[in-house]
Amino acid sequence: MCNCQNNKLITNLIDSEIINFETKAYQKNKGVFDFNINNIKNSEGKWTILFFYPANFTSLCNSEVLDLNAILSDIEKDNIQAFVASCDSVHSHFAFANSSEQNKQINLTFIDDKNSKIARSLGIYNFDNGLSYRGTFIISPEGIIKAYEIHDFKIGRDVKEDFRKAKAARYVANNNNSACSIKEVGRQ
Repeated sequence: MCNCQNNKLITNLIDSEIINFETKAYQKNKGVFDFNINNIKNSEGKWTILFFYPANFTSLCNSEVLDLNAILSDIEKDNIQAFVASCDSVHSHFAFANSSEQNKQINLTFIDDKNSKIARSLGIYNFDNGLSYRGTFIISPEGIIKAYEIHDFKIGRDVKEDFRKAKAARYVANNNNSACSIKEVGRQ
């Protein structure tokens, strides 16, 4: 369902399939590697948290990535995967991930969206400045968006709540579309 508001097209992404894409990614243990839709759609039954931020080398983006990295082992133990992305190149991601001792501890995979194809398809690309808004997408193993939120550039997110939403979406899918309260999958 689409409508227009202030000359901008507004689209609901719930139950939409994430686009097919091919790009590069960086992860400290793998280096630079090919990354595509099959890294998100997977046969292992893993749900995905796709975490877009505006740009490398900004304080709020850095703190959000560090916050997500701090709970990455809990996310992975729960059979969920998390990826971070921005409209930066894989080379910028490499430089960012190696720019400080703290950033060198980041185990997340950074997705290159320098052509903004993914950000545009998700409705989070800002054409005025070439950055993505802060967008978090909870994606099923089949590549279907089940939850998402979009924030302005200056509004940070709660990564523990994003993790809870991924667990809640999985709970609903695994329990005949039963409603899921916070009691079923409480916060860590």
